Amino acid sequence: MKYDESVSLIVDAHAHIGSPPPEIEPDNFVSFMEECGIDKAVVCRYVEGESIWIDNEVVGLAVKKYLGKLIGFFWVKPEDEKVRQDIKLAVDEWGFMGLKVHLEMNEAAIDRFRLIFNETEQFQIPIYIHIGEDYESLDKLCHEFKEVNVILGHLGTGVYRLDPKRLEKSLRLSEKHNNLFLETSGNTYPFVRKAVEVLGPAKIVFGIDLPHTHPLVEVRMIELLNLSKKEENLIFADNIRKILNI
Repeated sequence: MKYDESVSLIVDAHAHIGSPPPEIEPDNFVSFMEECGIDKAVVCRYVEGESIWIDNEVVGLAVKKYLGKLIGFFWVKPEDEKVRQDIKLAVDEWGFMGLKVHLEMNEAAIDRFRLIFNETEQFQIPIYIHIGEDYESLDKLCHEFKEVNVILGHLGTGVYRLDPKRLEKSLRLSEKHNNLFLETSGNTYPFVRKAVEVLGPAKIVFGIDLPHTHPLVEVRMIELLNLSKKEENLIFADNIRKILNI
């Protein structure tokens, strides 16, 4: 089922590939994207207990196979001793276009968090952050590294945590920092609607977060906002394309 052709492009800014369930194995994932009318997807991988390099290699190989369809984000653990060297290798040799940090799964002190921002600034790539509770450090680093584009995953609420206090914190941070964008996945329609109403469509990035939901459910959520086609396009593709410089 191909979604509305009048939308010029749809880019999923957050998806997982290469681990159970089988529909997100790379070949199946790309077929499913095409079936649902998703043109491109930002992808990453993390399997608990597995080497982070194995996870990132799966993504790197999939991106090379599906150039133009998949955009790789390199999953980093800020506390890893070799994280700086790993990021350089990921960008220079593998062509990853951004970093993914999950601070609920991989907590980090602010000095290690700052190191990640340093690297993204050096390589001029964005960072996707699944925040834990440390909004204060994120606030400081967004101010300190104004040229680093930050995508705050799941509107800053976590995946279906639906905590209005977390949403309010995230909205205030995004209002404060021009370089902080909110990504929509893992939320309900009222949360997404509020984020768009408060920030405007230019600060919102569309995400699906496969395998946690169906792409067309997330697409329909944006359609129901009754935005202009130009505003829809900002959310569906133009904002993330600008962030990635593609």
